[in-house]
Amino acid sequence: EELLQYNFGTMRWHWDDEAVKAKLVTQNVATVLVDLLRSSMSESSQNALKVAACLGTSFSLSVVALALGEQDDVSSLSDTGSLDSSYFDELKEAGLLERESDEVLRFAHDQIQRSS
Repeated sequence: EELLQYNFGTMRWHWDDEAVKAKLVTQNVATVLVDLLRSSMSESSQNALKVAACLGTSFSLSVVALALGEQDDVSSLSDTGSLDSSYFDELKEAGLLERESDEVLRFAHDQIQRSS
């Protein structure tokens, strides 16, 4: 992202204060939002979110369901065998997750994924 650069001519570090501040604010806001939502989420939803974050920026509900099934938590599977996406409704409503397709969701920002 080149927020910090070393100038060999002057032998000094240079940075754009505003760009660095904007980056830090974005990271902090994402972390606070995820922490806030997580505090009101059920343990099952928190587990689903952790699994989803491990899968990458985009994740398949059926893969999350498979991982949760290894933990014997299959109570939330729908008739189709995929995870009931209601686990992620709060995060979608807050704009932290976006739907790519019926089966695939993605994190709206990489910092949200990291915070999860």
